[in-house]
Amino acid sequence: MPPPPRRIIIDTDPGVDDAWAIALAVASPELEVLALTTVVGNADLDTSTRNAHTLLSMLERSAIPVAVGAEEPLGGLLPELIANREFVRQIHGASGLGGLPVPDFTPPNDGPHAVEAMAGILAEAAPHSITVVALAPLTNLALLFDRYPEHLDAIDRVYMMGGSGNGVGNVTPVAEFNVWADPEAAQRVLSEPRVEISMIGLDITLLAAVSPADLDHLTTPIGLALTQMVHGYGDIRDDGWPLHDVVVVAALLDDAVIKTQPATVEVDTARGERRGHTRCTFRSGSSRPVDNAGALPERAVATHLDRDRFRDVVLSRLSKL
Repeated sequence: MPPPPRRIIIDTDPGVDDAWAIALAVASPELEVLALTTVVGNADLDTSTRNAHTLLSMLERSAIPVAVGAEEPLGGLLPELIANREFVRQIHGASGLGGLPVPDFTPPNDGPHAVEAMAGILAEAAPHSITVVALAPLTNLALLFDRYPEHLDAIDRVYMMGGSGNGVGNVTPVAEFNVWADPEAAQRVLSEPRVEISMIGLDITLLAAVSPADLDHLTTPIGLALTQMVHGYGDIRDDGWPLHDVVVVAALLDDAVIKTQPATVEVDTARGERRGHTRCTFRSGSSRPVDNAGALPERAVATHLDRDRFRDVVLSRLSKL
């Protein structure tokens, strides 16, 4: 008999690449999506929440609960964050879902806050039985860690898309968007010693591009909707559209998609040009952990992507939706 599915919570701010990651998760019987939790990031909170409901309806998975989370970062809506919103709109489109027409509706907000929803799931779970898939700024997780430390033992691991193993950014020369949007939250999460974390950074996810030829494999109605999103996605390179968040779910499904190395990760939270920078100190060739005066736990930081394997995992599943 196959093993039971891995139970996951997806913390998200859809987002074209978030949408593909959510689709890949629900298309995979190895995963059981317990909830989507939304946060401000690629779009404002109302838009992110509307998009989460829209995606679940499109995927015929509306029974998955959506919980609304933080509407601003821990450090507040700084002027540079507000100024960056137009840049994000150019990447993900006015709707947040690229070229996909999105119905104009106000999603319900009568359930528990995202942090309370996550805590409720963790409180009823066995130790190390819930995986958190973090595809957005880490505000919700930071709040969870601070408010409900007694439930952290239920988390098996956090898989996050954020930061950069080599310190290269996309919002600034040294800062990746998810970390830059709330560096205080990222530092809080990455410094929590009780939770194992895998960090898949921008330097790796930039390699996870799908080409126009890849999109030709997606011929079902859902596949065509995903293709429509990508055609309105402003993050395009010579080899196609990098679908950053999708790498996280693909790595859950096939651990050979990425390779990792242990490293400590320090986030620059100061105001200035380096805000949001992730400084990764990789373990040396010896078996001893990095000597960092015990201040920071080691994380599994992605250092390599098997692009062919990534594309095989993604396209083989999404083509059947």
